Amino acid sequence: MKPSGRLALIDGKPAAGVLAAVATSEVFFQRPVGRSDGKTELASLFNPYWQAHLVSTSAADMAIAMTLGGPR
Repeated sequence: MKPSGRLALIDGKPAAGVLAAVATSEVFFQRPVGRSDGKTELASLFNPYWQAHLVSTSAADMAIAMTLGGPR
């Protein structure tokens, strides 16, 4: 399958002149297994239980991305 449209390549470069991607992530604290003493553990920068996952990109974030680095 050959890339076409905005993903088409000419001599190894994007046909539209610019190829960009925008992603949004969320960082959260989650201990994989509960504590054996039943207490709640508070998040701090010293704990290794920080996780990240992708979330939907808002229209505002897309507008900012296009303003800062979108096609010219």
